[in-house]
Amino acid sequence: MDFGAISEVIIMNEKTIKALYQEGSKPTRIWDKIQNLSIHCESLNNKLVPAVVSLLRRMPNLNILCIKTSCEKLAPEKASHFGNEYWKLQNLAFIYQLKEVSIENSYGSNEIEFARYILDHARNLRKMVIAYRDQNAPSKIVGMVNRCNRISTPVVIIRQI
Repeated sequence: MDFGAISEVIIMNEKTIKALYQEGSKPTRIWDKIQNLSIHCESLNNKLVPAVVSLLRRMPNLNILCIKTSCEKLAPEKASHFGNEYWKLQNLAFIYQLKEVSIENSYGSNEIEFARYILDHARNLRKMVIAYRDQNAPSKIVGMVNRCNRISTPVVIIRQI
């Protein structure tokens, strides 16, 4: 895939992420330039997580990450397979310079576990926003945030949308 003169900001949808995953990881400096990534998908479901990880591995200089999901409700078995231990094993290079994270419309535990991993490992994280629709989400999200062994002291905003 040739992006030509690529900017440092990129927005990707679920189909593009899956296509890149199927194409395989080809070394290229284009990905090194990306500092701001926004992922728009139906959900961070179990089928999409490996493709997202593959994409994130290609972006070692990522500073800002936004994940926006559009799913209204997701069955637990479709979005609860990848816990904190999985994320630790991925050794994502960008995690150490990540500064801002936004996770919008969070329904599944995949998003929450990824947020937890980020809070535990992102040394330079300044801000994390977790926006939810599910009425039961606040207690689960607050519990997750409170259990984190944060390596930095980011502002964490939890809000309903």
